[in-house]
Amino acid sequence: MRWFSSWRRRRAAKRYAQCLGPCLLRHFGNSQTYTRAQIQRCVTKAGLTPRYIALGYASFLEESDFEALVPGLPIRIGYEEARALVARYRPYRGEYVPQTAMNAHAGQKTYLD
Repeated sequence: MRWFSSWRRRRAAKRYAQCLGPCLLRHFGNSQTYTRAQIQRCVTKAGLTPRYIALGYASFLEESDFEALVPGLPIRIGYEEARALVARYRPYRGEYVPQTAMNAHAGQKTYLD
């Protein structure tokens, strides 16, 4: 049964990687981090499974903010483990380059391209 929960976690990570970043960018603009409320809102808007919200928090919160939320999260996963799992499924696996006016006009790739 453990393989099934691992499969569900990987499946959720893939959806979070593909949907959460673009939703946050579209609704709240470019930022290296977002608030807990912004992440929750995009999880709901994108139709992502709230059970795996720890993946979204790890991706877009500072580590100290994430650690403060750990006791109330539905799944137990470490900050680095969650970030690595989501990064594995990002559409662009290179170094994350925030979408800004400067690099958008220069034709540089971002992980959203």
